[in-house]
Amino acid sequence: MSPLTKMLFDLEYKGWKKGAKDGKKNTMTNIVKNMLQCNEPEEKIINYIGITKEELENIKSSI
Repeated sequence: MSPLTKMLFDLEYKGWKKGAKDGKKNTMTNIVKNMLQCNEPEEKIINYIGITKEELENIKSSI
């Protein structure tokens, strides 16, 4: 593999990983928002989703 091909492959892979990470975060945020709208207890959301109280508060502030 040429150095240029390797560099392009590495950039593509990094972009794919970032996209997957962002997609996972967006999915988690949407699930938390849905749980909040269904009046699920915050402790249940924290335990089920595996987020911190601070992360939950950040999501709540964006609704």
